[in-house]
Amino acid sequence: MSDYNDRKFTILLVFAFIVGSLWDATTTFVGIVTIIGSSGVGTYGIAMTGMIIVLAFNLATRKIWKDFKDDFDNSFRYGYLNLVLIILWCGSILFDFITALEGNYSYVFYPKKEDPLVQIILIFLTLITTISPMMVNQLIADLNK
Repeated sequence: MSDYNDRKFTILLVFAFIVGSLWDATTTFVGIVTIIGSSGVGTYGIAMTGMIIVLAFNLATRKIWKDFKDDFDNSFRYGYLNLVLIILWCGSILFDFITALEGNYSYVFYPKKEDPLVQIILIFLTLITTISPMMVNQLIADLNK
């Protein structure tokens, strides 16, 4: 019975983190558009492409780090490709956080953006939504064990 309840709870967490992932993708898109500062097909295309790539890196967190560890343990048998992926992953997660934070500021909290309490809440919520895609991947992997 305990395994059944654990599985149900994990499914609930997956759903919650999927919602967080969708919000992360939305605010990343809005943040990119806001930072670029213009609107138009080109801006929206770049923002959509950037958002999808960032989301893909975030969803692939588990695989990227596992491959890096395996490659590191084997004296970089694939050269430094996995090291490059780790560096790009770090940049992607930082980019995701910054653009999602900007997206949250401009999309939701703009009228109260100077309030310190709003800033603390906003940073915390942005951190949680930024890790949501990596949590989805991890929890689904746990369900499949």
